[in-house]
Amino acid sequence: LVAAEDIPIPPHLEFQQVKQAIVDWLDYKSRRGEAYKDAAHMGRKLSEFATPTDFVTAVNFSIGNNYSGLFSPKGTNGHSTANRVGPGQRYRG
Repeated sequence: LVAAEDIPIPPHLEFQQVKQAIVDWLDYKSRRGEAYKDAAHMGRKLSEFATPTDFVTAVNFSIGNNYSGLFSPKGTNGHSTANRVGPGQRYRG
């Protein structure tokens, strides 16, 4: 099982809020009876996030929605919302 201090954090995410979000995420996974067996896997997942805020938002979003995986809210983490249909709109393609 992986401890938070074993997870390699990319240099652009070396911030206290990221470290705390990792602890929160691992604690959440533990409460669900799940765990990471490989610290490198979590490190690779971290490298997918552009900013500390993106990662912390994904952790909070995933825990708040009781997800087993780490997901960003729609429209974040570099995904464009320019061509998405908004509420009350219809797609006419």
